Parts: sequence; structure tokens; C-alpha cells
Amino acid sequence: MKKSTLFVLVFCVIGIAVAQNANDAYPYPGRTLLLPPEVMQTGVRYAMNDHFITLNPDGNLVIAREADDGFVWGFNAIGVDYPRVARVEMQSDGNLAAYAADGGYIWSALTENPDPDARLMLTPTGALQLYSDERGVLWSSDGNF
Repeated sequence: MKKSTLFVLVFCVIGIAVAQNANDAYPYPGRTLLLPPEVMQTGVRYAMNDHFITLNPDGNLVIAREADDGFVWGFNAIGVDYPRVARVEMQSDGNLAAYAADGGYIWSALTENPDPDARLMLTPTGALQLYSDERGVLWSSDGNF
């Protein structure tokens, strides 16, 4: 085997191991839904642990079960003025936030102490969580953190 082929093979295996280890500390299996700084795409289903989250065209951020599209949580259930929501993003500071089309702030998961290393995850029960390897669950849509 050539040295360059061996290097590529070793590099790929190490890269896979590092990517897998990024989620090892999180108590639920699966992948990260969003990392900072990512913006959610309207109408796309971000699926994990038999649930999905989507930003509906009407601005409602919704979590539902994959099996039957059954509602679990949404902006409409927590009093967010969702018809004004144009963008939901994982900010570079590690906070999940919603903004209007004019850029005005509407809602955020955290009001203080975000973590730039946080990522957005879904638990097996459909709770949306901001999770940090160093600090654990920073915010959870079901209030358990």
C-alpha cells in the first residue's frame, strides 16, 4: 500500500472516530441537529431519535413524532408570536434564537450564559435541548435541565 493511500485511510478513520466522539458525552444517541452558527431552513425536517423539528412556513417552530406527525412542542404552545418569525438560528454564542424578517429579536432559548460549544439535540421523548459537553443541558423545551 502506498504511503499516501495509507495516510488517507488513517486520516479518514481518525476523522470518523473524532466525529463520533463529539456526541459521546450526550446521554442520548443520535446526531447533532444544528451547530453554531447555522440557520434552520424553512420546511426542512431535522430528525433525531424518532422525532423531528421543523420551522413551518407560518413561523411556528414545531417538534413532532416521526411515526404519526403527532405534535410534541412548538412556539405556539409557549406564547411566541410565531407569525412574525422569519428565521431561527443557532447563534455563534451557542443560543437558539428566533428573529423577524426585519432582524428584530422575537425569542431565544437562553437569556444568559450561552456556550459557543453548545449544539441543538432532540431527546427520545422529543425534548429539544441545547447541550454542552462541558456544562450539560443548558436549556430544554420540556423544562428538564
